[in-house]
Amino acid sequence: MRVAVDASVLAWGWSGIPKYVHRILGELATRDDIEITLLANTRRVNFSGIEGVHEVVARRPGGGLWRNGFASRWLARERPDVFWAPAMVLPRRVAVPSVVTIHDLTPITMPQTKSVRGRLEFRTIRGSVRRADRLIAVSQWTASELERVVGVNPNRVTVVPNGVDGQFFPGDRDAARATVRARWGLEGPMV
Repeated sequence: MRVAVDASVLAWGWSGIPKYVHRILGELATRDDIEITLLANTRRVNFSGIEGVHEVVARRPGGGLWRNGFASRWLARERPDVFWAPAMVLPRRVAVPSVVTIHDLTPITMPQTKSVRGRLEFRTIRGSVRRADRLIAVSQWTASELERVVGVNPNRVTVVPNGVDGQFFPGDRDAARATVRARWGLEGPMV
């Protein structure tokens, strides 16, 4: 299967959505049955740092020009099996089946919490949701908001919760107790 991904977020910084995209793509890239091409609005070569993926870069001012010009034409020419837009926005024309991940609907439900740039960037969420063949919601709440706010048929939505980074999993309790005892010179039972 040939999968193309709008991976521009990987070239911009390291926060929630880029981390989400990087981790998923890192796992998918280990599969022999999936060929991944990352499309990004950047000039940076090897912007993802993910082994086993192809990167296609083109710098255009603004996300809309890049998506609706470069990405849309690339998809029509190369015809991957599916295009994934993990940051909630699709090009206006997508020549292949598409999947959009919706993280939340605050650009629609609470626009005042977004910067002017953020409101402009995400003003096309409704259209992206309508054009997508499938939707991924990162929570049941987001899935229900897609139905309530945008009128999405729940059969088009799959809930795939965000994972938890391994650093947040509890460690060995006995080892932690031993470390605390040794550091503070404590004796006796610890609860």
